[in-house]
This record gives sequence, structure tokens and C-alpha cells, in this order.
Amino acid sequence: MTLMVLAKVSIPVFSQPSTSSSRLGKLSAGERYPFYSEQVDAADANTNWYKLDLKGSPGWAVESSYAHDYLDLVEGAQGEGNVSLTEAPPECESTAVWGDITALLPRYLNQTYSPGGGQFPIEPKGLEGKLGSAVGTKYTNCSCFTVSMVPNALGPIQWKHYEWWQVFATAKGSGYGPAAAVDAGFATKVPNPKRAAPVDGIYLVQDFTRWPKGHSYIVCDFDPATGRFLSLEASSWTINGVGWKGIGNLRAVLNPGADWAAKMSRPMVWADRRSDYPEVHMARLHVDHSTFRRWLSA
Repeated sequence: MTLMVLAKVSIPVFSQPSTSSSRLGKLSAGERYPFYSEQVDAADANTNWYKLDLKGSPGWAVESSYAHDYLDLVEGAQGEGNVSLTEAPPECESTAVWGDITALLPRYLNQTYSPGGGQFPIEPKGLEGKLGSAVGTKYTNCSCFTVSMVPNALGPIQWKHYEWWQVFATAKGSGYGPAAAVDAGFATKVPNPKRAAPVDGIYLVQDFTRWPKGHSYIVCDFDPATGRFLSLEASSWTINGVGWKGIGNLRAVLNPGADWAAKMSRPMVWADRRSDYPEVHMARLHVDHSTFRRWLSA
């Protein structure tokens, strides 16, 4: 038998037994990880660390701190280990700033949500004059919003990219909007999206409860303390049109503020989202995330 670590809650994983070391991701509550060793925190005798085997790569997580227990040691079969570490975000070069997106937001203020009748208040860059009656300012839906917003902020797309973005116009499993953004050159693919959280970046996401029932949206920020994420999207849930899901429409709340996680009337939690929408495609947009953080605090 081998010793395994059972994660009682979802907690961060670090490269060293110190919260000042590099953060590698998170352990998932209820899952088990091969155990290496334990160590008392060098700066705080009330905190104990476990070193874990993460598919051949070591990481450190707090086992207990000031009478709070986060991990348990349990027996497991040899070779057991279901590691679902939240992976570090892909590195990418920032070619745009948040201001490139905020300059476009007023064009979406007055649209309301219509799942089958969305319109483009701005034609996607590269497809000017090709969408005919789909151009309009009255209604929107999730894919109309993202395929209009993202290319206009970051760069032109081709007709094939537009088709990839539309779930019903492309092959199942094609990667959809995130794959189109990567192919167009203004995003970097998240290689293992089921194990990734939208940290330290701005992400285009397409996920599904079960194909073709899905949703396209932009994740702009992530709060590791609560697991909540801030999404800019077109929806009818907590908003009616384009806005910050769980907070309000753009026409009511243009800037959700740096304390956005505390303002959510219906919290958006990434782990819950992955449970409800198990198929996910993600790409990190080439937008300088620090410019978004500064805008939130302005």
C-alpha cells in the first residue's frame, strides 16, 4: 500500500513549502494525490506542508494551519493518483491592451438577448459587408457577441474562422471560437482546459453541457481565494444582453470594480462551471491583463 493525500478542500499548490514561492495551481477537493513527505513551515511552526507527487512533478500544499486541516493521509493502491492540478496559464505575447476592448463596449449597451436572433452591432474585422441582415443593434447572443468583439479588438478573421465560431456551422469538436482565435493569430491555446483555471489573463471560452448546448464568453479575471471568475458575455441569466454575469448589464455596470467578486448576486465559480459544462475549449487572448486590472481600479 502507498500513502495518498486526500484533498478535503480545493487549495493552492506551490513550487516550494512557502506561499511566497511560485503558485502552480490548485488541488481538487475530494481527489487523491501520491504522498512524498511533510515539512513544518520554516517561518511559521503552526503551519505544516505536504509534498505531493503530481504525475512525476513535485508540488507543496498546506496540510494544516492553526487548527485548520485541509489534507488527510489515506492508504491507496500502488500507482494510484488522480491528479487534477490547475495548470499554469500558457505564456503569450500581449499585442493589445484592455483599452482596445473598452473602446468597443458602448456599441453593445442597448442590445437584449435573443438566442436565435443575434445581430452584430459591429461586423467582425475582416468580414465587412459579408453578413447582410445579421448586422444590427437590437439583439445579441453569446456567439454574436464574442465573434464581433474579439476580432474587432485584436485583429481580422477569415470566413473559415467565422464558421468555426458558429457551433452549428462547423464540425463537432473543432475547437470553435477559441480555435479560430488561435488560428487567426491573436490567442494562445490552453492545452488542457479541463485542468486549467483562467488565471492571470483574459480568455475566450466555449463550453458545453452536452453538444450542441453550449456557451461562448470572455473570462476577464479570476479570484483564487473564492474560485469565482468574472465573465463578459451575452446572456439572459442575471443579465439581458451584454454584461458581467452575476453582476449586471453593461448599460447598468460598465466597470464592475476591483472588488467584483464580492458584488456577485449569483457567484460564478469556475469549479462549478466545469462540473456543469464538462466539455470546454479555451484560448488565452493576447491582451495585457495588467491593463484590465488597472482599469478595474480606476
